[in-house]
Amino acid sequence: MLNIVMYHYVRDLPRTKYPQIKGMLLDDFREQVRDLSEQFEMPSVEACIRYLRGEYHPKRELCMLTFDDGLKEHYREVTPILQEQGVPGVFHIITACTNDKVVVPVHMNHFLMAALDFDTYRSELTNYIGTGPDVDIALARKTYPWDTAEVAAFKYFFNFVVSPEVRDSAVKALFEKYIGSEQEFAGELYLNWDEAREMQKAGMTLGGHTHMHR
Repeated sequence: MLNIVMYHYVRDLPRTKYPQIKGMLLDDFREQVRDLSEQFEMPSVEACIRYLRGEYHPKRELCMLTFDDGLKEHYREVTPILQEQGVPGVFHIITACTNDKVVVPVHMNHFLMAALDFDTYRSELTNYIGTGPDVDIALARKTYPWDTAEVAAFKYFFNFVVSPEVRDSAVKALFEKYIGSEQEFAGELYLNWDEAREMQKAGMTLGGHTHMHR
């Protein structure tokens, strides 16, 4: 069997500017990689492809680690941890973030939720976009099982209900108001191509995660 474990934010949260971001702590990540390595074979992409083609028959179940969004921490903290333990990872880059120094709306939403009181942020965003149709709470909870019903409903509305054009315009305005320069923030949040090439040299695999994360 091939198991795939997917990560996003992996960071030393208490020492960052946004400790409320929902991610994995570095020490927990390091321990999890060690535990997974003891239970599974940690394959490269090539080994996974050979397994799926029936050309490779491992002695243990496989477990591949993937990382979405091409975040700076994937280069700075995650890759060294994987190197220490001899584990390959697959990292998916949003090309507009790396090429053009933009922050995609879903990440603007994450950091605004981490920076502001939830009721304040929800109220401000609603002032821009209106209330819109009711959200199916059961579906929202199923989509976002680690959030409260209130937050799950808001995130579902943001990501799946409101018009993307209206949403993107509103969240950009709030991001500029409360957090600052999008270009500067993108430079701090996302890895650059030189860093991506260093990751490849360290044995990591790079993949695409679309151009704008729509």
